[in-house]
Formats: sequence, structure tokens, C-alpha cells
Amino acid sequence: MRRVIGFGPSMPQMKHRQSTATEVSFDPSLYPRTYSVSRQNHWSWIAVGLVIAVGLPIQFWRSQGLNSQAKVLFALLFVLAGGFLVLRALTLKLVLEPDALTVRGVFSSRRLLRYEIAGWRAGSGGVRKTLVPPDDIKKAVAFPEMKTDHAFFAWFAGIPEVKAANVMDTAPNDSILTSFLTWVGIMAALLATFLLLILLDHRPFEIQIVSLVADTEFVFFLVFFDSRAWRGYSLRNKRVQQELPRLLGIHCFCLVLIFALLTFALSVEPRLPRSWVTENGPKDTSPFALVLILIGGITPTIQAWRYRRILRRAVEDENTTTP
Repeated sequence: MRRVIGFGPSMPQMKHRQSTATEVSFDPSLYPRTYSVSRQNHWSWIAVGLVIAVGLPIQFWRSQGLNSQAKVLFALLFVLAGGFLVLRALTLKLVLEPDALTVRGVFSSRRLLRYEIAGWRAGSGGVRKTLVPPDDIKKAVAFPEMKTDHAFFAWFAGIPEVKAANVMDTAPNDSILTSFLTWVGIMAALLATFLLLILLDHRPFEIQIVSLVADTEFVFFLVFFDSRAWRGYSLRNKRVQQELPRLLGIHCFCLVLIFALLTFALSVEPRLPRSWVTENGPKDTSPFALVLILIGGITPTIQAWRYRRILRRAVEDENTTTP
């Protein structure tokens, strides 16, 4: 039985010397087969995980201005986050059976039967691959770049690439009502942040709490509000609602990380060179404060970009069409 490769030239990150042929044979007797992540992903995740789990806790423990209980708490959070990346590198597997595919992670396992796969879609840079079901009964299954062989490409033979109409990153129809609601939302968020600054004046963790609230407001605006530059994702959309628990989990992790990094930065401020903390210039702002402001602006932007990517894939699953 001969089948045309569906994951052939269009998947540059999964190249294998045996996949250069026009056709491959699908032999059910070769399965099940288990594949692990590529060597590049494997060592990259381990390296980043060790830096987070070992390097950051050591630096945090050396910081001044925190009691031992707070240091233990933040160190534990870093260890858990870094440990997760290491475990992911060691445990993530792709299992191919004659009629099904399973992606096994640290705490989860996702399975799709072959006939349930409508097609595949490449992620940013072509590294991450998503297998899309034909309807919303099943969720899409994604996996990173894997170590591949001849049997890997043979299994995916005949599965086409799916394309979706991309309308979410285009500007919506401008209207007075949309502009009014957008500005009302912005002003309400600014007012809430200002009131919080007054209530928390000279209280412990004032800067951290206000930063977390501002970060959440900014991310919410970039993801769910319409503007003249992009469309917001509607909270009434069923696919968006299904992804909210995942987004909230990622956002909570980001908030914990921001809180820890801000606390660490403020604890080392007294030991920085005087030139870094001296207020100067037309804005009477120190270089240290400017760095914090810059990070505070970049962080929610990166989060919003990531959340929009997740929601974009989820919404596109409803409108995918095969070429």
C-alpha cells in the first residue's frame, strides 16, 4: 500500500534523510512506536529548567530584605517551575499506534484516532505541530519537534495541511459604540489602579500588588478588547471559554513570577551603584526605575501575544478548511 506523504516538504523541522523520497510505505506491523522530543528541545528545556530551579533560588536566597519564610516560599516556586521543564524534557512522548496517536506529558495524556484527524497545522517557525479534529467534540493535539524516522512519516502519510481564515488580527469595523466602550474600559482600569495606589500607600508589597493588577488589566485589554489595530476575542465564544482555564493557569504562574522578580529587584536596590538609583534627567527617574518600567511594559505584551496565539488556534479549529 503506497501513500503520499502529508508531512513531507511542508514540515522542514521534521526532516529525515529517508523522508526525501516522494512516497513511503505504511506498514501497520511497525507500530506502536514511541518518539521523544528532539535533542535540541531536550537539552534546551533541561538547561532552562536547571537555571530556574537552581540558579534563581540561589540568587534569591542571597538577597536582603526578606525573611527566611518568604525566601523558602519563592525558592520553592522556582524549583517547581524549573522541575516541570526538566520533567517535560524527560517524559514527553509521542506514541504512534496503527490507528491512533497519543501525546503523553508530565501530568496529561492526549489521544486522537487517525480518522479523527482532519489535518495538521504548523506553529510559529514550523516547530510546533497541531493535529486538528474535524469538529469541536475533540480538542486539537499539539506536540513539539520530535526525533523522527521512516515510520514516523509513513504514519502521517495522506494527512493534509489545514488552512484557516485569519481575521482576528485585522482591525474591526470602527464604530462610535466600540470606541466608547473601549475608552470606558480603559478609564475604569486606570481609575481602579489609581485608587489601589492610594489604599496601599506605604503598605507592604505596594509596588508588587499594583504591578500585578496593572499587568492583568493590560493583558485583558490586549486580548479581549477591540481596538483600531486588532480584534478582541469574545468571551461569549465557546472555544474561547474552553481555553479560559488554561489561560488563567498560565497567567497565575506569570503573576507569581512577576511578584517574585519584583521583590528580588527591590531587595537588591540598596546594594546597587549610586548611579543606578539616583534620580536624574527631565523625568527625575533613576535608571533602575526605568528598567523596571520597561520590563513592566514588555511583560504583559508578551503574555498577551502568547494568549492570543492560544485563542487563535482554538478559534481557527472551527473554521479550518483543507486545500
